[in-house]
Amino acid sequence: MKKVKFILVIVSAILFQSCYTTRYTYVGNVLDDAIGKDKNQILRIYGVPDRTMDDGKGGTLLIC
Repeated sequence: MKKVKFILVIVSAILFQSCYTTRYTYVGNVLDDAIGKDKNQILRIYGVPDRTMDDGKGGTLLIC
């Protein structure tokens, strides 16, 4: 019974950690000074992106 509890604790810790790191990784990737700028301003500041993607709402995602 101790092994089962130990395994559940370990699995729970891993699952909670993965959710935490995923959320804060994505939030940390957003550049605050880029929000609200138009495409030309972004290109002037950061240069040409590595690739672009359609955002599904008529806009473009610039991926550096």
